[in-house]
Amino acid sequence: MPWHRRELRARKNASPSCIKTRKLLKYFTRNTGEVKQLIRLSQTAPLGFPSSEWDNIIKGNPINLDIVLSSLHHLGAPKENTGRLGSTEIKLGQNEPTRKVQTSGDWTSTWNAAIKATVFVFKHRESELRSYAEYIEGLFASKITGSHHLIISFDKAIRAEVAGAQACVLTDYHRFTRLQTAIMSHDGVEASHGSKKASASTKSDLPQLCNRFNSPKGCPNTSAACPFRHVCRRCHQPGHGKEACAVTDGREAWITT
Repeated sequence: MPWHRRELRARKNASPSCIKTRKLLKYFTRNTGEVKQLIRLSQTAPLGFPSSEWDNIIKGNPINLDIVLSSLHHLGAPKENTGRLGSTEIKLGQNEPTRKVQTSGDWTSTWNAAIKATVFVFKHRESELRSYAEYIEGLFASKITGSHHLIISFDKAIRAEVAGAQACVLTDYHRFTRLQTAIMSHDGVEASHGSKKASASTKSDLPQLCNRFNSPKGCPNTSAACPFRHVCRRCHQPGHGKEACAVTDGREAWITT
């Protein structure tokens, strides 16, 4: 191959972990179907791990934690769409995961499952994967909850770059400073996009204002029992409805805020 000489020079300084990983991946590529079948037949393989993510592991691709999360407490992970052309099975991709990693708890539970599956195939990576877990969990602990979606995006970017750890590992933190700046800094090129997305998601998740609370008769339910928000439609403050509001000017908030 044209890059052969460059590859030989680069591999002289490669980490022992990457060398082991590449050797195993090269072996797996001979027959990934057989490797996956052997995993299914194994007595010691982690139970319930999604089939598509076993594929990613043995092919050196990053694991989709959304799919792992969808499989943790459900009857099954998103099913793969498959078709046949004669005797050949063709994979057409997957349905959307039923759940997405959105909190530090989601991330920790899915990453622990990912560690077990990855270490089953690549035993030499256990220390790396657990150290990376401590790193990401440390970021969660140091940031307010409202910023956790940025850490989740940062993790996705890191794992997309590392892939199956063929050329670098997850603990090569110095390689990811530009990603951290782009995603987690307030002036990063990706930070505003992530913040707008999270803000839109947060607003859409809020219940609507209670019409009865803002009517002359009021709402018969307490704020805890009512499925709608007991907030003044005029001044947007809790504790009173529109009819009792001291504010007489301004537009009424007919939309959820």
